[in-house]
Amino acid sequence: MTTSSFPLLNLPLEVITHVLKSMDYGEFITLSFLSKRAKKSVESMNLRQHKYYATISDYVTICMSVGTEDLEWNFKLGHDSTNQTDFSLSSLDNVELENGERKLWSMERLSITEWMSHFKKIFNCSILNYLYFDENSSIFDIDDIRRTFENVFYKLVIYTEAGSVAFRNDILKRLPTKSLELENIVFDTLYDPHRILIQNYDQLQIQSSMNFPSNVTLDDLLIVNSKMITHWIKGSNPRMEMFNFSKSLRRPLNKSIILRGIRHMELPVDQINIFKQINGFSDTMTGGTEFYRMDGTKATINLYYGEQYEITSLYMYCTLHFLDSSTKFDINELRNTFDSSWTLWIEDNRDDSTNNFDSLINSLPTRSLILDDGVLPLNRPHQVLIHNYDKLEIDPLFPTPFTLELDDLLIVNSKYTKVTDLNWTVKDFNRFIKHWIKGSNPRMEMLTIDFHTLHEPEIPSFLKGIRHTEVAEDETRWFKHHHNGKIIGVDGGFDFYRQDGTKATIAYILDKYDEDDDDEYGINWIAMFVWHPHCDFDY
Repeated sequence: MTTSSFPLLNLPLEVITHVLKSMDYGEFITLSFLSKRAKKSVESMNLRQHKYYATISDYVTICMSVGTEDLEWNFKLGHDSTNQTDFSLSSLDNVELENGERKLWSMERLSITEWMSHFKKIFNCSILNYLYFDENSSIFDIDDIRRTFENVFYKLVIYTEAGSVAFRNDILKRLPTKSLELENIVFDTLYDPHRILIQNYDQLQIQSSMNFPSNVTLDDLLIVNSKMITHWIKGSNPRMEMFNFSKSLRRPLNKSIILRGIRHMELPVDQINIFKQINGFSDTMTGGTEFYRMDGTKATINLYYGEQYEITSLYMYCTLHFLDSSTKFDINELRNTFDSSWTLWIEDNRDDSTNNFDSLINSLPTRSLILDDGVLPLNRPHQVLIHNYDKLEIDPLFPTPFTLELDDLLIVNSKYTKVTDLNWTVKDFNRFIKHWIKGSNPRMEMLTIDFHTLHEPEIPSFLKGIRHTEVAEDETRWFKHHHNGKIIGVDGGFDFYRQDGTKATIAYILDKYDEDDDDEYGINWIAMFVWHPHCDFDY
C-alpha cells in the first residue's frame, strides 16, 4: 500500500493560509512544530486572542479565546501527585487541548515556558490578563512559579484554597503585580496587610469568601493610597479612582448618615453618568449623590441593592466641568490646580460671553475636550477644531439639531471625534468620506456621529461612488480604542481604503439611546473606524 503526500508548503502563501484555516487547532499546531517554514506559515494566519489567563491548581491551565473559540490547555503531571509538594513546573510536560469538555489534541515533552513562547508566536499572546492561584497550587515550587510567570501577567488572584497561610503570603512576597485580587480570608491572614494596602496598585479587590465577613477596618482603608469620605475630602487616598464594597443586608447602610455634615447633592434617578475604569471598561450608573474634595475633584456615591447584598460604589472623576457662573473663579488658579490629564467639559451658558469660552480653552490645555454645541461658535472656532486632542466631543445639552459645516469637520485633528445631533444629509457625509480618502483628517482613528435628520440611514448610501466591500455581519474585528484603551468588537460593516492604503470601516454601533423606542429624534450612531496598525487588535 502506498501513501500519497501533498506539498502544502510549496503552494503560494495565500493558498497555504486558506488551507490552514480549514484545519482544526490540533492539526495546525502540530504542523507548526515540523519546521521553521511550517511555523512561519501558521504565524501568517495572524490569529489573535482577546482573553488570556492561567490557573495554577493540581495542574496548570492556560485559557485563551481566539475568534469565537474558547481554548483550554491543561498541563498535567504524568503520575499521581497526591501528598507530594515542591513539584517543578517543568515536570508538567503532558499538555491536552480542550474546547469545552471536548478533548481536541494532546502532546508531550514540552515545558510550559516553551509553550508560552510558542503561543506568543502563533496567537500573539504576550501578557496574561490574570494569574489565578487555586486549590492545591502549593504543590508547586514557588520559586519555579516565579521564574515561569514573573512579568508576564497583569492581575494576580489568590483564593483561600491555594494553600497554607505561609504559601499565600509567599506568593505576594515573590510575585509583584500591578493589580491584585484576594479573597477576604486571604487578606485577613496576611502577615503584614498594611504592606499590601500601601502598594500603588492599579486595582485592589478584596472579595467575599463563602459569605464570611471581612475584618478590614477603617484605618486599613485610610492606608489605601478610603470616618472615610471626610478624610478623602481633606486629601487622603489621592490615587483612588473607584472604591466598591458590599455588605450583608442584615444591617443596611443609611446614606444620610454616611454623608452627615458633608455638603452634597442628590442626582435625578434617571440621570446617567459614564465612569471609565483603569482597565478601560466603563461603568454606567444612574442617580447617586455628588460631593467634592477640597481641590474640586468630584465624587459620586451609589447604593445598589440585591437579594443578599448591598453594594456601595464611590466614583472619583477627573473631569473639570464648567457650568453656570464659572466665570467667578480665577482662571490662573484653575490652571495651576488642574493639569492636562483632566477632561475639560464646557457647557453653554447664555449669560457668559464668548470671550470667556475662548479664555477657558486657551488657558486650560487638555487632551480631552467636551463642548456643548452652543459653545462652538467661538471667536476662532477653527483654532479649537485643529487642536491635537485625543478626544473631541460636541454634545448638545438638549437634543436639538446642530449644524457643523463640512469644512469644520475636515480640519478636526483629534484621534477620536464624537458629534451628536448632526444636521447633515447623506450627501454631506459622502463628501467627507471622499475628502478623507484623498488625505484629510490624517490623525483620525474613530469618528462617531448621531445624525439628527436621518432615521436608520443605509450605510451604502454614504459610500455612493466609493469602491467598498461589505463584511459579513457575523464577522467580528477587534478595534483598540486609543482614548480609553478599550477593545471594541466591530461586527460586519463596510470597508474602504484611503489613497495611502489605510483601511477604514463604517458600521452601526450600540449606544444607550439605541434601545429607547420612544426617542422621537431617531438617534442612530454611525461609527467610522480607521485601522491604523496600533488600532488594529488583530494586526
